[in-house]
Amino acid sequence: MTEFAKILVQQVRDKAISGSDGQLYAKNPRARIANHWRQVRETGNIDKYAEAIIADCIDNAIGCFLLAFDEGVFNLSFRASNGENVSLDELAGEICGYYMGEWREEYSSERISTGYSF
Repeated sequence: MTEFAKILVQQVRDKAISGSDGQLYAKNPRARIANHWRQVRETGNIDKYAEAIIADCIDNAIGCFLLAFDEGVFNLSFRASNGENVSLDELAGEICGYYMGEWREEYSSERISTGYSF
């Protein structure tokens, strides 16, 4: 269990925080998320600023987890509604892309990140 905890914290949590910090302080004019956050912050509407950051950080954290799966750090399976245990190995190498490119827009009823690239 200790090995799983260490990998989860380092490969998902720490990378998500580091990536979000990088966006928060980015000066690159092509940094889409950083520019979006700056534009919203400059409006002075703290609620809209928080809403933008929340969605982006959540998508970044999920993206980091799925990228770790894509890179073989984790093996994933889930229990389907019919009770069957389904392995996601066939999606390895693509699941982060599916999440960022299709699944959020198709299944989410909440706002969507402005687009982390993995």
